[in-house]
Amino acid sequence: MTEDDITQHIIDSLGGGHFEVADDNTFFFHGADNQFPFATIVTKDNEFDGEP
Repeated sequence: MTEDDITQHIIDSLGGGHFEVADDNTFFFHGADNQFPFATIVTKDNEFDGEP
């Protein structure tokens, strides 16, 4: 299953949800407020993923 397949499945399951892509990560929202995503697809490491 590809990232696009997962994205489409989540959107189809929500019946009205939407998503935003920022910094190559996909954030899923239900409703129009866009305040807190309920799911996120992260595709790369960031500075917090390394060892201390």
